[in-house]
Amino acid sequence: MNTHEESWTHVHDLALVFLSLAYSTDADLSNEEVDAISDALKK
Repeated sequence: MNTHEESWTHVHDLALVFLSLAYSTDADLSNEEVDAISDALKK
């Protein structure tokens, strides 16, 4: 069984940073904005 620490990656860290930055701009992220960040990190 994987622990939280074993399954957490740098991509997860980047996602949190990008979401935090995006949220701080207008505090109202749409689903489309979250999806765009997610899609960009998958590439």
